Amino acid sequence: MKLLVVSYNCFSNQNANGQTIKAICSAFDYEELAQIYFCAEKNSDAFCKEYYRVTDKDVIKSLFKTKKEQSQNNAVQPIGISENLKKKNYDFRYRWARELLWKLAPWGRRKLSKWVEKIKPDAILYMVGDNIFMDRIVYKLSTKFNLPIILYNCEAFRLVDVKTRGFLESKYYKKSHRFYKKVLKRTNFVIYNCDELRKCYEEKYGTKPSEVIYNSSVFESDDYQAKDTEKLNFVYFGNLGVGRVQSLCEFAQKMSEVCPKSTLNVYGIVKSDDDKVFLDQIQNVKYHGAVPPEDLKEIKNSADVLVHVESFDSLIVDKLKYAFSTKIAQYLCAGRCMISYAPLGTLSTRYLIEEQCSFVATNKEELKKVLVKCKEKNERIEMARKAKITALKNHDKKLTQKKVKEGIIKAINNR
Repeated sequence: MKLLVVSYNCFSNQNANGQTIKAICSAFDYEELAQIYFCAEKNSDAFCKEYYRVTDKDVIKSLFKTKKEQSQNNAVQPIGISENLKKKNYDFRYRWARELLWKLAPWGRRKLSKWVEKIKPDAILYMVGDNIFMDRIVYKLSTKFNLPIILYNCEAFRLVDVKTRGFLESKYYKKSHRFYKKVLKRTNFVIYNCDELRKCYEEKYGTKPSEVIYNSSVFESDDYQAKDTEKLNFVYFGNLGVGRVQSLCEFAQKMSEVCPKSTLNVYGIVKSDDDKVFLDQIQNVKYHGAVPPEDLKEIKNSADVLVHVESFDSLIVDKLKYAFSTKIAQYLCAGRCMISYAPLGTLSTRYLIEEQCSFVATNKEELKKVLVKCKEKNERIEMARKAKITALKNHDKKLTQKKVKEGIIKAINNR
């Protein structure tokens, strides 16, 4: 069996999307996987036998008939244009220009088709993004080689209400919706990362055979040994973008009022110098920067409380209301008391409330109350216990691996 994975990010331990698609495919052997991806990062050779990379820079360079830099199982240095375009991701003049380039430029479609023909995949697993050119590539490969499509939806990219957007943006998403429908016609199976996302997609696009498979993680932490102490170790690790730094600062300020002897240790990469200044200015915060993935086990073991935050900025909240952070699974599988400080409208907040596996605060007043509870040893022990129960039920990597592989094999056999 051979599964062709198409995603913007490659299999990786360095970013959330790369980790997510790697976890989804982790039930498959090295020789069963091939990947097409479009970012600048180098693929993990130890995880995937064959891969094909095309970047924005490849597309631009093809217009001038210079040497292409598609990567096919070779070590090409990272290319920077994709990262620059990310900064303009919501400027739809650039988005339209990018789509036009991918459609018209001679970037090597025949070469890609020959590569797919050579590896002989049995199906395409498509991690759905919001780029129309990716839909077009997936659809054409599916029709040309008669390959069933399995979709992995973990974002609300195709749920945008075009009536609330500007002219260029609404035109873009109307076209995006049309292409998604074309891809959906050749889809045998859809994987969603939470039940509410599935309900929203099915309400908009109709039903397909599907299953909810939550983000997964491993159980590598020691059992929590709570101590009677006023000096607690609050820990945040992960993405520090999309307005999270402001929420972390608000959390730390309230923590310093309720738990003045405690520290918030923050691990991750800030997106701007201003964000770093904000974190450095707060007395009870220690910003450590990025850490290797292998250090996370010790970091989780040292934590009394794991902290999850999302932005309360109205512009960001609207874009992330369907977001379900990959960090939730990591936190719950760590078997530690967790606090979520995030708007009520986000999927992760509603999930944590429903599962009753975390302290949840949706405003500063609630945050103060849950911090008071966290000071009590028995409260932390009980919430750590509930976190572990939910993790075993929904986020155990071994169980999710089994569900993913069984679902994909069934989809291939039913084509």
